[in-house]
Amino acid sequence: LIHIVQAEFGSALEKFNQASTCAQVLSSSHTIAHSLSKPLLAVVLYEKGNIDEAQLQLEDYLSIIQISHSTDLIICGFIILSRCYLAKNKYDKARNTLENLERIGYSNHSPRTVHVAQKELMRFYQLQNDIEKADIIRQNIDLKDITTSNTNISFFPAEIEADNITDIRHALLQRNLKQARQILETALKNTNKLRRYRHAKLIIMESLLLQAEQEHGKAIKKLITLLRHPEAINLKRSLIDEGLQMKKLLELTLPKVGDAELKQRLISIIVDIKAPALVENITKLEPLVEPLTKRELMLLKLAAEGLSNKSISEEAYISEGTVKWHLTNIYSKLAVKKRTQAIVSARQLGLID
Repeated sequence: LIHIVQAEFGSALEKFNQASTCAQVLSSSHTIAHSLSKPLLAVVLYEKGNIDEAQLQLEDYLSIIQISHSTDLIICGFIILSRCYLAKNKYDKARNTLENLERIGYSNHSPRTVHVAQKELMRFYQLQNDIEKADIIRQNIDLKDITTSNTNISFFPAEIEADNITDIRHALLQRNLKQARQILETALKNTNKLRRYRHAKLIIMESLLLQAEQEHGKAIKKLITLLRHPEAINLKRSLIDEGLQMKKLLELTLPKVGDAELKQRLISIIVDIKAPALVENITKLEPLVEPLTKRELMLLKLAAEGLSNKSISEEAYISEGTVKWHLTNIYSKLAVKKRTQAIVSARQLGLID
């Protein structure tokens, strides 16, 4: 874990191999002891671009990791598996994996797990350039019991993007460059210098922000400085996942690179960045068998505005319990399981603005 935090992926792989050798001595290769290293190993494999191998490590062991009751490992495992599915355009699987993580968080009374799952759902839609859905999730994120920013106290790679980086990306997508700059500078200030993996991701976001600010020369310089770091060869997915804006920046950077090996790596990353598919086209929505009542539509519109159940009850002059009852009926009619899904589906069906 320390090696990953410090972006020393080669050393991390050596430690994983040692841990695996030790675990083989135990009664079964499928023991919890053998499984616990899998989420962190998957982080390294994913970042290096070995998507199939990372997915294989997690699919075979996720159920065992889940019964370990380690919040860190559960979060890490589910999020990296979701990212593997997303990288392979398996959108439904990616989204379902995150929704399962959110349900586990609620079942285990772990607000942190719920929060990170919701932030990752934001990222899921951000990477499809679906700002509207990402914003719906942002407005409805359950911040109850989340009193501090986990990214500043947690070393786990799966949480590196929660909050700060996800929020920077969101501000960029909304062209709110001033807000993106404020979040970035605060994040850089609060990030320990030894947390080189997180720092590298922040530098990637800074280069994209500089590009959006029309500071192309500074953006290129910032990116080249990062890519010349010895471990930068392992940051492949962090660059690819930023999509077409990163592709444009890499294409501008390419002529400025003199080193042949680095230039070849950049070409390989540029080739691997593809335009995202539209998530809204993945699942075909059927017309509702039972339409929403006027009352249900009104409550759903209030929910879409970001109001809590308590605020909705005050606005509609009904009890909070009645609000929950109506929302449950709405979820059933829309064939969804939670508020954010209901809002997205209702908008796709043209029921609300």
